[in-house]
Amino acid sequence: MWLRILVAEDGSPLLGYRQDLHEACAICGKEHIHRHYREYDLHRFTTARLRQLSQRPADAAPFVCEQCGHEEALSAAVHTVFGPASVGRVECWRSGEQEMWKVEPRAVLDAQELARPLAALPPHEGWQVWPGARGFATLLGRWWSPKERIRAALAAGDPPERPEFLADGLAWCRSNTAAGFVWLPIVEAGAAAEGGAGCAAEWLDGVAAADVWVGVEESRWLEWLSAATVDWPVEVEVIEANGAVSVARKDDGDDILACWAVVDLTREAALTATAPADVATIAVQRALALRLTAGTVRSVVEFGDA
Repeated sequence: MWLRILVAEDGSPLLGYRQDLHEACAICGKEHIHRHYREYDLHRFTTARLRQLSQRPADAAPFVCEQCGHEEALSAAVHTVFGPASVGRVECWRSGEQEMWKVEPRAVLDAQELARPLAALPPHEGWQVWPGARGFATLLGRWWSPKERIRAALAAGDPPERPEFLADGLAWCRSNTAAGFVWLPIVEAGAAAEGGAGCAAEWLDGVAAADVWVGVEESRWLEWLSAATVDWPVEVEVIEANGAVSVARKDDGDDILACWAVVDLTREAALTATAPADVATIAVQRALALRLTAGTVRSVVEFGDA
């Protein structure tokens, strides 16, 4: 089964996306669609990378019309569908020089969705021109990659003095100025902090800045992990106790399928500047991968010290 999040051997997350290539037979005009599934390093998946990937369609298979047997195609178009690790859906449609985008903040990327014919794609309602990074943030209700916003502001020498929300539950500011969050410095005395799963602090390399802190609403990890475990292969319940969140079989609460220390999840979200809901999805996929490959019953996420 193809997933939105795939886990590399070292545990780093890969973001999946789907691409449909549309071609029409030069003789009978029958439309053909070739589907491809791709993945890319989540921590380097900025809006600029998103657009770049939509402009580089996967190679189509040799064309042979299934209706008339002709071997020449015309009118190629590409429909690419992206999604953050947790929720949200972004589509790009390209045909020649025309490029249109559609953003749905509450939808999800469905790997099994049937391909739509060209007649069902633009210029219908909801499609627009390229919105840019800030436009995506407005439409999605969060920055596609929170680190993208932080990097841009630090490079401009303009980190906020008050907490600024980048994604649901994740905020950042110049220094520790607000209560209600667990704050971790990502830049301290001009040097990037160390630690974080699958993404060391090199994403801040070359950016000179004053101390910058990232805060996470720790109390909401139960909510994020509950949403991330909806597609678990068996029916489960998520329980929070003693600074940890566990997943157990719903019919047997003693059968713990996975367990995470909240402080470790918080550290990963803060030091990688990743949306907490996305971190929850990544953590669940890591736990599933461990169970499938090693039969591990209990998965405790641990990361290096900040």
